[in-house]
Amino acid sequence: MALVRKNLMVDAERVKALAQQRGLSESAAVREAVDYALAASEVMNAIRGLHEAGAFADFEELYPTPSPVANETRRPVQTRTPRHVG
Repeated sequence: MALVRKNLMVDAERVKALAQQRGLSESAAVREAVDYALAASEVMNAIRGLHEAGAFADFEELYPTPSPVANETRRPVQTRTPRHVG
């Protein structure tokens, strides 16, 4: 991998937070984020290809949509709003 200097417009605070979270330099954190984004695209393309090939044709049969009555007996999932680190 050849590294080159790029002049990018980024949110400095978010890059700094990501770098601190990962224990990396800011440059390494950005490189890692780019790698993750490219990997996610590859995964999604593979899933789309499987879908187009009919690999998920029996999904609804194997995993039917639950009936609304079944959902009413479940307790709602409690979610937390993430706090901004800063």
